[in-house]
Amino acid sequence: MSTVQETSYTELAELFVKEMLKAQENTTGNLYVGLSGGSTLPPLLKAISTTEDADKLSQVVFTFIDERLVPYHEDGSNFGAMKEDIDSCGLKVLPLPCEDSQAQGADYQKVLGGDKLPELAMLLLGFGDDGHIASLFPGSAELEKDCAPGDWLFRARASYAPEERWSWGMEALTNSKKTYCLYKGPADGAKAGRLNDALNDAECDTPLARFMKAAKSDVTNFRVS
Repeated sequence: MSTVQETSYTELAELFVKEMLKAQENTTGNLYVGLSGGSTLPPLLKAISTTEDADKLSQVVFTFIDERLVPYHEDGSNFGAMKEDIDSCGLKVLPLPCEDSQAQGADYQKVLGGDKLPELAMLLLGFGDDGHIASLFPGSAELEKDCAPGDWLFRARASYAPEERWSWGMEALTNSKKTYCLYKGPADGAKAGRLNDALNDAECDTPLARFMKAAKSDVTNFRVS
């Protein structure tokens, strides 16, 4: 049975900074860190901003694994909702496009992956009550799409507003070097149950479960408070 670690946002921020400083020792390039949307990550970003040595993360660049097609300054934008918290960390950010532009999508993919699939240094992965990750929803066409170099960012659609999205494809997400899968809420709540099913039920087929089965490197699961 896979375990879920109990932690605080302060402790998780300290672990994140430690991991990224270690990663910086082994590369001279950018270290891209993928962020999920939603309410789970902003408290972590706030905690990172006050963590010792966070100002030394000169190679870390935050980006997003999905984005809604609304201007960054409007409600619903993942980048817009977290911009202030990212700015408080003093770290760089590469937003996903917020327009329905294939050219912008292609440019973004080139920066992240070049002629290969992207390989995030870290993926901070939240998930929805239905087990969706990024904007890959149960039963969606985007969930079934194969990723290829230069073609791993897909137009997606949600059942709730803002409906129109960009989303990383599954294989691009599972190519990350390390993943922190995290949720907040009671240990016996719906999110806990969804993660437990994804980890331990062989017949579970939510996007989260598919990710857990296909991840190419370490996934550490956290309940944060």
